[in-house]
Amino acid sequence: FALSAAAASVHHPAALRNRGPICEALREFGLGREAGLALEIGSGTGAHLEALAAAFPAITWQPSEFIPPPGASEECPAGTAVFDESIRTLSAIDTFGFLQFANVLRAVALDAGSPFERWPPRVGAARGQHRLIYCANVCHISPWEVTCGIISGASRALAPGGSLVLYGPFFDPQRPAVESNAAFDRSLRERNSEWGVRDIQALVDHACGEGMKLLACKDMPANNYVLRFVRLPA
Repeated sequence: FALSAAAASVHHPAALRNRGPICEALREFGLGREAGLALEIGSGTGAHLEALAAAFPAITWQPSEFIPPPGASEECPAGTAVFDESIRTLSAIDTFGFLQFANVLRAVALDAGSPFERWPPRVGAARGQHRLIYCANVCHISPWEVTCGIISGASRALAPGGSLVLYGPFFDPQRPAVESNAAFDRSLRERNSEWGVRDIQALVDHACGEGMKLLACKDMPANNYVLRFVRLPA
């Protein structure tokens, strides 16, 4: 995917590095071959969106981002000023999505920690029809309730057999913790006690209660994972 000068100046370098491998992982899973609707939760600056939209043109992408209410504040990791509130706006996401690609809808504000009934009307109107929900690098920099909300919301938004794909750092209980991830987890919790690298088994347990199953857990560069959950038939 060709990188524009505008994208290079706005997107975080890590997002630019990992979006290619993420697209390859989705291809390995067989996702994106058929037409359908996909919801991206936590689109950020649109770094992953513009790669996903180009790689999977049959999919109609609905980007979204959490927009703090007026007067609220939100911690931002040190050294990532590019993600300040002036950049993380829906119009900025549209610059790299809706305004560039015919298969991308206008971005909407979405608080994944809220009940599905309070998700954007455009998402709610397609309840049970989404083929894919994609969320990258959100679980570890948000309260646990947000991760639970993503899974619970996905169970309602997805069609039977649809996939929830999560990317980021996770702890795998079947493997010794990588020291870099353990140190990262400690630094997150020092900045915000509600943040932290999540345990895959905890996600699996919550997903089981929502009628979803972990189908794949793929190792990714820099000690990250791609997790694929599927919604089971009712």
